[in-house]
Amino acid sequence: MERAEPQLSSSLGRITISTGAIGQIVSQTASRCYGVVEIGGGARAKVGRLLPRSRGVHGISVSGDGDSVSLDLHVVVEHGLNLAEVAATIHSMGTHPLWH
Repeated sequence: MERAEPQLSSSLGRITISTGAIGQIVSQTASRCYGVVEIGGGARAKVGRLLPRSRGVHGISVSGDGDSVSLDLHVVVEHGLNLAEVAATIHSMGTHPLWH
């Protein structure tokens, strides 16, 4: 089953946004967040490196239903940091005016 790419429609036309492009933007943004050491990681990521490349960005799963986008983001956090603070920092990137 193929997933629908997110779309924006207006009187001027329709814009389709690639989930791969969204994944790249999220990866670059999340990697700059406080406490994030790496995107992905763990045993699952090591297995993924051995398998053929998928269309997704390593550590990020993007899905859309046509008018909304859902993200699963796997990060490695710096040892000793408060996980709730790091998670709040990453979550707040979704409320940035750029994303609305």
